[in-house]
Amino acid sequence: MQDDSISFQLNRISRKISQLLSNCFEPYGITPEQWAVLQRLQGANGISQKELAQRVEKDQTNLTRILDQLERKGLITKKKNESDRRSYLTYSTEKGEQLSRQLAPVEDKIFAELLDGLTSSRVAVFLEVLAHLWQKA
Repeated sequence: MQDDSISFQLNRISRKISQLLSNCFEPYGITPEQWAVLQRLQGANGISQKELAQRVEKDQTNLTRILDQLERKGLITKKKNESDRRSYLTYSTEKGEQLSRQLAPVEDKIFAELLDGLTSSRVAVFLEVLAHLWQKA
């Protein structure tokens, strides 16, 4: 049965979690995709867009679009890279850092609720399986 396939199940839960995060982040004016970029930027101010693209596993074109949105919202700034004028360095603003501190517990709560009822050992196995799939893909 197709509904039992790993591919179907992974896609299904990914879409559902993305929608759940979208609903929770909407009052803050940020999407899950933008949140992922903002979150990865915390503690890494001044990294190049290329390095940030690798960290969030997005192609540079999509990352540029997301960064432009975050910049319009006042959550990040971009500055020309003095050592490579073709690239930009990315910085979280105070507003971006504040939003990150505000949303981190929201995301933690969502996943705590999703994982409620699972023992820590089952969660550890789940994370191991995800890591294995990531390594093999």
